[in-house]
Amino acid sequence: MPALAFDTFKTLKDLEDHAAQLQTEGRYTEAESLYRLALETVRRTVGERHPDYLVRLNALAILLQSAGRPAEAEPLHRQALKIDREIVGEKHRNYAVQLNNLANCLQFMDRHEEAERLLRQALEIGRNTVGERHLEYSNRLNNLANSLKNLGRYAEAERLFRQSVEIAHEVVGKRHHDYAAALSNLANLQMETGRYKEAEPIQRQVLEIGRETVGERHPNYASWLNNLAGLLVATGRYGEAEPRLWWALTILGESVGEEHPSYLEVRENLSRLLAKMGRSIDDEPVLPPRLPSPVRFEFRDGALHLARTPDREQVEGLR
Repeated sequence: MPALAFDTFKTLKDLEDHAAQLQTEGRYTEAESLYRLALETVRRTVGERHPDYLVRLNALAILLQSAGRPAEAEPLHRQALKIDREIVGEKHRNYAVQLNNLANCLQFMDRHEEAERLLRQALEIGRNTVGERHLEYSNRLNNLANSLKNLGRYAEAERLFRQSVEIAHEVVGKRHHDYAAALSNLANLQMETGRYKEAEPIQRQVLEIGRETVGERHPNYASWLNNLAGLLVATGRYGEAEPRLWWALTILGESVGEEHPSYLEVRENLSRLLAKMGRSIDDEPVLPPRLPSPVRFEFRDGALHLARTPDREQVEGLR
């Protein structure tokens, strides 16, 4: 199987790092053209039946999902699944990765029954390859539980969420981003079923872990702020929820841009909260000053990674 030449890879690395940064800034159209250029370059160099091609195909598909275009991402995920089936077969760990990616795309489109079937297949492959005490298996359990939750099968979902939390705790410990993500999903289910007293300490624990791992300017930290704010709104504590939503909005404006679905979701949550308080978001002052040292990312191994962690800045009153 041919490998990419070093000079070609170096050129692609620079191009993909730039594309990744554009993606985090919400400049999806510009990022897309670069990802497509990278994909075509690899196709011409090593062909389509090659792991390097699959990496770029997945990156483009994930970009389209992030830009709110999952219907366009779906055929790319299906192409990746077909190629991996031909290269490694249906019992291989890499094939399970493609199943998981396609399932995540279907979840974006609320096609949870289809996603469930794919995720159960991915879990079976994982059980026979990496085993059940592995972070990859834990993350797949989380994904499946999310689909079950959205299908209203709360008892099944909670059992899987708790299993995922237990495995993540055992494998990576309590001070890890993936453990926080598993906890967050469990707390979200508890909120959805009206169990706010159970959910609140978990949501606060998630924020504490996030502060120590990804930092206070990361999009995931903003998402977790938004989750806690939702709990506070549901329990009538509007004054506590508001500053958290403003802070989450500021983080997302800096890290993913103001056209990103996550930014728009938080803005809508803030708008609804202010309406409950007799105010309009359009009448509010501009957002707090832009963060002086925004989060930066780079493209490695077909995914976005934090490239530079800004100086830590505590946000009093949001804990």
